Amino acid sequence: MSTLDDLVAAHPTIFRGKSPEIASDVPAGWSKVVDLLFTDIEAALGPEACATLKVEQVKEKYGALRVYFRLGRVADTGLFSWTPTTM
Repeated sequence: MSTLDDLVAAHPTIFRGKSPEIASDVPAGWSKVVDLLFTDIEAALGPEACATLKVEQVKEKYGALRVYFRLGRVADTGLFSWTPTTM
């Protein structure tokens, strides 16, 4: 099982059992960070808002983690900063 498959299984509220439609990859070094990100998103949004969240793509680019998503109908084009609650 890939790291992405593990994340999809661990966060059913966000992924609803499906990988992102755009080819995604979570390198092993990022897996814990991405898991914490989705855990914090679930806690912050709650189940109702998570139902409107759609993860478009997860990837590493130029040494940085990128997560593209939609919340509701509109794509979030802004950048945000996130600090893990635990590490």
